[in-house]
Amino acid sequence: MNAIRINGIRVGHQMFHLCQRSNPRDSESITPVYRHLAGQGINLPCLGLARTETVSYVSCCLEQHWDDGAGTETRPVCIISVYPHGSKTAVLGRLLHLFAANDIGYFHMVSSTAMLSFVVAQADKDRTLDCLEQTFDLPPTHTPYEPGFQEETAAFVKQRYQETRAYFRERKIKTYGFALERGLNVAGISCTSRGLDKVGQMMERTNMAEDGTFCFATALAHPEDGTVSLYWLGRERTDVDSYRNDGLDPILDTADMVSFHGPHFGDRFGIFNAAAECLDSDGIDILLAGCTGASITLVLPAGAGEAAVRALEKGFDTP
Repeated sequence: MNAIRINGIRVGHQMFHLCQRSNPRDSESITPVYRHLAGQGINLPCLGLARTETVSYVSCCLEQHWDDGAGTETRPVCIISVYPHGSKTAVLGRLLHLFAANDIGYFHMVSSTAMLSFVVAQADKDRTLDCLEQTFDLPPTHTPYEPGFQEETAAFVKQRYQETRAYFRERKIKTYGFALERGLNVAGISCTSRGLDKVGQMMERTNMAEDGTFCFATALAHPEDGTVSLYWLGRERTDVDSYRNDGLDPILDTADMVSFHGPHFGDRFGIFNAAAECLDSDGIDILLAGCTGASITLVLPAGAGEAAVRALEKGFDTP
């Protein structure tokens, strides 16, 4: 198996992971966890959301331990990112196979324009980095980039002098603009780690030669039953029959996608909540969402993209 060339690996500070699972029929009586956190001024550097007819699932990372008074458990985690992925489905497949084959679990995976990020238990950090370094073709001078002394000093200053951090929120949040993709093909599958190993190998095998690409990908682990839900979007139609031949049961649908980023999105609270409120107020459903760093991606029902952009413009400024 040829090594895939990448430029680097980034490792974040220790964070804390929490998840919220609910029935969509109870949506009116359950406040989304991201709304609770926004109300308390708590930042979400990484978030994933998936909604189906039977379940709504939110997975997020916090920069501090959080107790909602209802027994919600937070676990120490870190975010490990590979960059750049070049939107290549083969890179995504190699990573999915790598994690599954080495029995490395993760709470959440999400893509941004440049990175594929995995939220892993803090205890699995070193083992994950070893696997990545042995699998990918990295530059000779590469070492996993971890926040060093200067960043730790800056973090202390921000904690001591909070005005140096973007704790404020403008009336309209600044962005660099909205990117809308219409009629994308959505493939999704829920399976065990063993099934995800098959999916990863299939992605890599079928896309390595064809140079297949994806527009967005996310995966959320469900610890209650040991499965993972994986979704990936592309402009080309995925041949889901090839996955069924491996005993899996994928779905195929179409959707619109809106993505955007802005200054300080990585360290300012309430950004995703503001976007969700804009869409909620106009009755637009979010099917999938992924946020990492300064990047936010929203997957919407097919045909809802233009209305979503208009709704978001009520709460966000564009150039």
